[in-house]
Amino acid sequence: MFNMLKNEEKNLVLDISADEIFAHIENMCAHGPRYVGSEADSKAIEYFKKKLNEYGAEVIEEEFEAPAFEERKSLLKITSPIEMEIPCKAVFFTTPTPSEGVSGELIFVGSGSKEEFEKTNVEGKIVVVENSPESPKGALGLEISLAASKGAEAYVLAHFASPPYVLMTETGFFDRSKRFVEMEPKEIPAVIIGSLHWKKLYSLMEKDTVKGTLLVDAIREKRKTKNVRGIILGKKHPEKRILLVAHRDTVSCPGASDNTSGNAIILELARIFSKYRPDTTIEIVSFGAGEVLGCVGSWTYMEKHKDELKNVIGAINLDAVGFGGHLRIVTEGSWIDAGPIKTDTKINRLLEEAAKDLNYVVKHTVCMLGLSDATPFLVNDVPAAWLWKYDDPYWHTDLDIPENIDPNSLKITAEIVGLAAKRLSEK
Repeated sequence: MFNMLKNEEKNLVLDISADEIFAHIENMCAHGPRYVGSEADSKAIEYFKKKLNEYGAEVIEEEFEAPAFEERKSLLKITSPIEMEIPCKAVFFTTPTPSEGVSGELIFVGSGSKEEFEKTNVEGKIVVVENSPESPKGALGLEISLAASKGAEAYVLAHFASPPYVLMTETGFFDRSKRFVEMEPKEIPAVIIGSLHWKKLYSLMEKDTVKGTLLVDAIREKRKTKNVRGIILGKKHPEKRILLVAHRDTVSCPGASDNTSGNAIILELARIFSKYRPDTTIEIVSFGAGEVLGCVGSWTYMEKHKDELKNVIGAINLDAVGFGGHLRIVTEGSWIDAGPIKTDTKINRLLEEAAKDLNYVVKHTVCMLGLSDATPFLVNDVPAAWLWKYDDPYWHTDLDIPENIDPNSLKITAEIVGLAAKRLSEK
């Protein structure tokens, strides 16, 4: 298996532990969703710092303020012609409802296109839009805004799977000042329901006028969080740096894959590189506030350390690599208003070669929702790559839990990244 590896490379790869990585995932997921600035986020920060200290890394905390969203409970109550309760998930960063909820007739608006809204009277009603697997939706901000502009009281997305995955009220723009759209005449609450409940609801709506009340209990506020850095000095060129990065926060689910998996792998690589010191400095970074809002944590890091970027020879971002099919190298990303932006071909090639020498297969993909936390680096001319498993059936759902993670898959990803980073440090 290791015929193409040097002895030190073999030792490094063999020392990477699936058990260690999985233990990090269990510990960081133990306290529930890691909303920005939440108690669970604080406990994850303390755990991350503790492990970095154990491994002998220099630990640096950098506090900043970021928008936070925390869902407490969401529920759609059907009141007529029958009584029925439909569990749902709040669209991330949606406005909460009053304590009594928002009531009205439910009206189906197909796929939610402009044409369908034009021909459907939604004023004063709760609109229901279908999300199909043939044309899955991403950022929902513009569509929810369209519903609001037509006078709708609330927005319900009927998802094609159960449980439904959480989507965002963002617009999908690259321009961070336009990540949210102003809704007129007012902001309306938005939720997502799963396919099993949608089938029952659709059957009811076909036969009769359906009325209901939507309740969304959630917090939207500014909170403080932290980027946590672990520095392992290089033995030959300590002034040069390789960054291994991952966002730490989650949506309203445990986030075992998205993105505890990335944090667990870079923690394990901190242990490995403390033992097998590379030629250049390795910097491990766990970003706060990376899940939505245009990667606030990584942009904050970039703005704070802009003068140091000339010393960064590469950055590898790990985001949602815990479950799915083949590990993917994301070669480019696009936004509604920008792109495509390509990731760095040299680092991508190093990752491919490392995988090949380990007898693993990696594939390529593109992303139409940007480039995760690789974006700020690429925009500032820092060579960067992103590894991702996009075909994760548990992404952003309540089933994104440690029990659904494959520890051996995590070890494979860690081996590829560890070997590629070591080779990059020697160039």
